Amino acid sequence: MHYALEMGLVLSGRMKRYYQNWRTELGPGQIWLCGIWEPHGFDIMHVPCQVIFFAISPEMLATTSFAENTAWDWLAPFIVPPEKRPHVKPNQKAAFLTLGRRIMDALEKKEKTGILLRLLVLETIFELCNQWPCAPRRRAVPGDSFSIINRAVDLVLKSHTLLTVHDAAKACNLSASIFTRLFHKVMGLSFADFSIRYRLHGAKEQLVRSQDPLKSIAISWGFADKSHFHHVFVGHYGCTPSEYRKRYIQN
Repeated sequence: MHYALEMGLVLSGRMKRYYQNWRTELGPGQIWLCGIWEPHGFDIMHVPCQVIFFAISPEMLATTSFAENTAWDWLAPFIVPPEKRPHVKPNQKAAFLTLGRRIMDALEKKEKTGILLRLLVLETIFELCNQWPCAPRRRAVPGDSFSIINRAVDLVLKSHTLLTVHDAAKACNLSASIFTRLFHKVMGLSFADFSIRYRLHGAKEQLVRSQDPLKSIAISWGFADKSHFHHVFVGHYGCTPSEYRKRYIQN
């Protein structure tokens, strides 16, 4: 899980992609997407498996707009459930492999790489959504909605503790009910899920970076106790904190 959105393109080989309640298999010319703090993983099915993937700032997509179509919502394909996201159709695979080669060429350039890669990311998302039945139209939220919600995002990212909806709403100068609806519309997940996934990610990092007791880690990341931490961790990662730490050390 991570805050950044993720987009990847398979150039060769095959892989399985896992989400909490869905999985898919991808081959050359196919693309995967991951949302904000979304649990995901993969297995390589056929080697050599070469992929390109981008970690994309949600702010970048939320604030990108073109005068030719101001209603286009660049975040839309990332925030719907995995099984409803756009996927590459057979007649598009060759075009996306060509895009992949252009991205690889851009990575080898020494000048203006950042600008070129940003344009290629947007082109990839645009082409992926071109034949998507759920047209990525901008949702009915205020134009400055992301900047408002970002105050709550910053609050979470700067804190290890449990933050309530009321804490976050106050930071955004909104009522709890309006904040709850706006946050979900903008981010594609509830504030509670956003907060707990961030704290799980931080706890997981502490698990593998230290030998701190589980109880200490649980408390430091805002979980009620070791048992609560254990229960939530299993629900998101499919294994206990102790098993995760042991697996990481062995690898």
